Amino acid sequence: MPAVTTVSVCLILLLIGGQASSLPTTTRLPVRISRSSEQGGHSGTSVDTDGDATIDYDDENIKYIRGQVLRAVTKTPAHPFLVLTNKTSGLVYEGYLKDVLSSLARILKFEYEIYESPDGKYGVPDHKGVWNGMVGEVAYGRANLTLAPLTISSLREKVVDFTKPYLHVGTDMMMKTPSEDVDIFSFLMPFEPILWLTILGAVMGIALLLYLTAKARTMVGAGDKSWDNDSAFTSYNSIWFAVWSVLRKGGEPAPRSIPARILAAGLWLFALIVVSTYTANLSAFLTVKRLESHINSIDSLVHHAKVKFGVPRDTFLYSFFESYKDDTGNVYKEAWDRMEADDSYYRNFADGVGKTKRGDYVMLAETPFLEYAVLNDEKCELMLVGAPFMFQGYGLATRRGDPLRKALSIGILRLQETGALSAIKQRWWPEDKCPLYGGLSAVRGRSRITITTFLGVFFILAGMASLALVVTLVQVLFAKSPCGKRRYKKREQSQAVLQSSSSLSDSKTSPPQFDAAIADGD
Repeated sequence: MPAVTTVSVCLILLLIGGQASSLPTTTRLPVRISRSSEQGGHSGTSVDTDGDATIDYDDENIKYIRGQVLRAVTKTPAHPFLVLTNKTSGLVYEGYLKDVLSSLARILKFEYEIYESPDGKYGVPDHKGVWNGMVGEVAYGRANLTLAPLTISSLREKVVDFTKPYLHVGTDMMMKTPSEDVDIFSFLMPFEPILWLTILGAVMGIALLLYLTAKARTMVGAGDKSWDNDSAFTSYNSIWFAVWSVLRKGGEPAPRSIPARILAAGLWLFALIVVSTYTANLSAFLTVKRLESHINSIDSLVHHAKVKFGVPRDTFLYSFFESYKDDTGNVYKEAWDRMEADDSYYRNFADGVGKTKRGDYVMLAETPFLEYAVLNDEKCELMLVGAPFMFQGYGLATRRGDPLRKALSIGILRLQETGALSAIKQRWWPEDKCPLYGGLSAVRGRSRITITTFLGVFFILAGMASLALVVTLVQVLFAKSPCGKRRYKKREQSQAVLQSSSSLSDSKTSPPQFDAAIADGD
């Protein structure tokens, strides 16, 4: 009997050894293991959601996970998903995924421990189909799940199972905020140059019409000479009147004749609209505006010869662009060729941010990473450009056929329904830091006021100028007609009589003047 037992044990050991030897081997590096029971394991970071009130603990999948200690493999640093932080108690994990896992552990009643991937990679297969990184750790049974921003892809789905996505992301582009050239004439920016020239021409045109109408009326003697001041509107005074009207400052001479007042009314209305519009738009130009960038899509980036761009190797993004290397006429094919020719890949996230800050480089990565980098940049010198493309999801990977996937998916959906995932995301991506898209600019980015905006005002001004010309023409023609001459002659005679009467009354009321000699008795 003992001999049989010994043989059985030997056979079992040989069998286990054979299975273990069939698994791909990786170089084991020292790893940091963090347990949920350690200080900082939960650390009060899980979001309280009442999620456990609706979890069906009689479900077979929930029963399977309850009470287990799960091994989660990760790769750090991955700001803000998971990072190692030095606390008084030692190194502990913190980040968005740590909060998510703590919340899942609370509502699903399991424990966990986190360790680093030995090779520090996410996971890609080699030429023999052997997977490395976190995917390999899970696929070959060394870990229960991944805890990292791991993209759900069809290639990875062949060797592992993914939970429901806990975060939907796209691919974005990040560049250094372009510096602005100081423009001492920025106050002219609200209007287009052609509009400025048109306004100047309109003002000078009104001044010319004011001078010509006054000159014509003076030459033929039209109007009431005792009241009208046409003679005061010389060329100099006419220009001065137009200038102070636009600047909305009082001045002399003031118009008295009907044509002059019509022109003045039109000019004042024109000046009111122009100045009000300019003031409002100048305020807008000097407040919130976004910086302009010549790069607004992956297509414009590829065709921008002076700017390099890149992705990290051995990642989903790298594999995505590589899959187009044999295509023709595709923008992703052109992007792959550019990155290969320039060798513009970055080693890790910190390297990519460093290249971006040095300028003339655009970093391609998933939106959450880039958003975090922009929001937390000390000098706020980074910005996102263009719109995200190639949308996908992040999920937790488990072994193929493991009931763990179903239980974790139920927990993730419950966290979504209660708003816990949104609350955790808001905590790690606050919106009150650096602006994502370049923030404030001096005077760029806003549409200028074009001449078409002022067409109605110019039409009104032209109409009133035409009316003034018509009135002047009528008065000049009337002054030259026999009837007009008789009327103006009678008016002149009446004015002469009034002036003589005024002179006599003044002489009667004035005190007598005596000769000094008579007064002295000579």
